[in-house]
Amino acid sequence: MYFMRDMTSGASGLLLGALLLRSVLGMNAAMGMVTMSQLVTAEREDGTLLRAKATPDSRHNPWNAPA
Repeated sequence: MYFMRDMTSGASGLLLGALLLRSVLGMNAAMGMVTMSQLVTAEREDGTLLRAKATPDSRHNPWNAPA
């Protein structure tokens, strides 16, 4: 992006740096979602989610529980 900062895109006149910045940010967001889905899959396969589900009252929020 540094080397393309002063170049323009065809007849539109948009700077390539501005176009690339949006693309890089979008790719970072997409890769973040892929990474999260891979982590959840890994947790499911090694049993971490099953252990959390097996604990008593694991589906209830402890801060909203009656005293």
